[in-house]
Amino acid sequence: MPDKWRLFLIELIACIFIQSFAFAQDTQYQPLISGMEHYKNGKYKEALEDFQKAIVVFPDDPDIPFYMGLTYLQLNEPEKAIEYFKMVKVSQ
Repeated sequence: MPDKWRLFLIELIACIFIQSFAFAQDTQYQPLISGMEHYKNGKYKEALEDFQKAIVVFPDDPDIPFYMGLTYLQLNEPEKAIEYFKMVKVSQ
């Protein structure tokens, strides 16, 4: 009986570990996902704040500067938009 309980506890701990790892990955992407949702809903300032957080977590992701450029265009800041669009071209 103790061996069954030990095996059960090991399996339970493994499941908890796997779930917590998956949750950590999901929360990493949260600023990017949230930024896209804000952008889609026309909340451009909130989207920009989220994209600024996302670019810190994923500095090499070429999509984030692209979304930031689009957001700056919506905020009527074309100079800033161009800066971020150039980052996309450089990183590709």
